Amino acid sequence: EACLSGYQVACVLSSQAESPDVNKQSLVKIFLASPGDLRAERASVNRVVCELNNTWADYVGINLRVLGWETHTWPALGSDAQDVVNREMGDDYRVLIAIFGARLGSPTPRAASGTVEEIERAVSRERRRPGSVEIMVYFKEVKSPTPEIVQFRKRIDELGVYYWSFTSRQNLEKAVRIHLSRQIQVFARRDLALPREERKFRQVEPARLEGIARAMEELTCKINLGADGVAKHSERYTGYLEDFTRAANTATLRLRRLAQPGLRQPAGGQIGIVDRFGKQMDELAERLRAEGNELMEVYRESFRAMSDLVVLVAPLAPVSTPVDSLLGQVLETSGKVARALLGVRTAQGELRESVAGVSSPPSARSFSAGKIAMMGVLDFLDEEFTTAIRLTRDIGLTVESMLA
Repeated sequence: EACLSGYQVACVLSSQAESPDVNKQSLVKIFLASPGDLRAERASVNRVVCELNNTWADYVGINLRVLGWETHTWPALGSDAQDVVNREMGDDYRVLIAIFGARLGSPTPRAASGTVEEIERAVSRERRRPGSVEIMVYFKEVKSPTPEIVQFRKRIDELGVYYWSFTSRQNLEKAVRIHLSRQIQVFARRDLALPREERKFRQVEPARLEGIARAMEELTCKINLGADGVAKHSERYTGYLEDFTRAANTATLRLRRLAQPGLRQPAGGQIGIVDRFGKQMDELAERLRAEGNELMEVYRESFRAMSDLVVLVAPLAPVSTPVDSLLGQVLETSGKVARALLGVRTAQGELRESVAGVSSPPSARSFSAGKIAMMGVLDFLDEEFTTAIRLTRDIGLTVESMLA
């Protein structure tokens, strides 16, 4: 039987609980802000919130509700359109999720765009009343962002807002799922959650319990296999990087010796060395792209299993020693995966420095082409590894908060 997806797991868990008593749940409103060209990304956030509600609401006593301009505003008169949105949305929300893509949005009389104004209002409110709103900002990595986006990404640091970058809707869903899960844990430790004795559970049928236990076992197996796969691929990938770093350092030393005055030049001289090195770079770039993509695919399988297991066992964590043991395994595995990827990224940085140190005559075209190919692959994979490390560490932080 195939392993359950995170959404399917959420539905399995939600079937165990009694019908939600919304009067006994603390309602956490999430203001979803973005320019109008990100409908698919907005749908992804709504999907994650639905999944988390199915999983957590009856157990933790917290229900999430997304507020958006498409569902919670209506035609009215104001000084301008954004003024109407501000008035109708109000400040009655605990979390602001803001998403940006290639454009910042339409300017308002008070800010660079409506979404920017909504962020600034939330920041101002948080400074007036610390702890009143959590601000989560996401920027999509696009090929040609507008100058306004580039400028705002620099300015948002001045506002004291830490943001997250994503490359696809799937990547955004993973990040929001983990980040909101952590935020729910924060709320649950504060004043929002129902006392444990007020949370109600339906008697679970033995067949259902067996299904949940089987899903846990399968996910744990996937996590362990995935972590071993990441370690194995990381070791092989790092080996390629280290071998070529040594080759780059050797080429640099040879070129420096040949540059000494009065030294007799061998056949081909400097041009021969850099041409051969350029061809090697071109070949290695293709190998690294293939190996790097394979490594990331293994990582994604491992991350998906870790994420699904956290979603599956989260509501059961406070009352089950076996579940605590599983979460401990996830915590250990997430650390192992993050360390492996960090080692790969470090090796890539060393290779980048070594390649950058190899100087070449202007006529060495194959070297220039190989260097461009190599740097392009390293840039792409470095971004992939950096995102993976951040997501994996967030998994670990989520698990730590669940075990606290």
